Amino acid sequence: MAEPGAWDRFPWWSVLAANLPSLLVAGVGAVLLARVTLWLVTPYLVYVAWAEARVLWGSCRDCSYFGGRCAFGKGWLAALLLKRGDPRRFARRKVRWVQLLPDFVIYAIPIAAGIVVLSRRSSILVLVLTIVLGIVSLAGTPLVRGSLACRYCKQRAIGCPAERLFSGKRGQTRPVRARQPYR
Repeated sequence: MAEPGAWDRFPWWSVLAANLPSLLVAGVGAVLLARVTLWLVTPYLVYVAWAEARVLWGSCRDCSYFGGRCAFGKGWLAALLLKRGDPRRFARRKVRWVQLLPDFVIYAIPIAAGIVVLSRRSSILVLVLTIVLGIVSLAGTPLVRGSLACRYCKQRAIGCPAERLFSGKRGQTRPVRARQPYR
């Protein structure tokens, strides 16, 4: 099967689809933490916002989608907030699993909160939300990224450290052809 082409601009439906798992995780995470204590919700949501800002600052300003519409819609947001960086610098970056720990915390803390609540009292709602959060974290997010975001990303042709990390390829990128998405 031939490699599909890259999108110069992701369609709006794909931006919504790519962000749905993250929004679901933050929302469900806030609900689960509220079941422990309301005092945890605000620090958690501030942490989620910090993690997103970290991506904008550390990656989006150097991405070839800067000022445009990437799979997550962050290229235009980065252009509003930051100066343009260098896409080649983005391609040269090295990413290791330890650097992704702050992102995993966004999933882990609410799942732990769900387990704590369930250990204190049984709750079908908390059980369902904890399971949903686990499924979205472990399956939904990688599915959306692999089948949509990364699959059609033009930055991958220039070089993407996350793609190299997740695919296990060191120093290699897969070539893609540029094409316009359906509008």
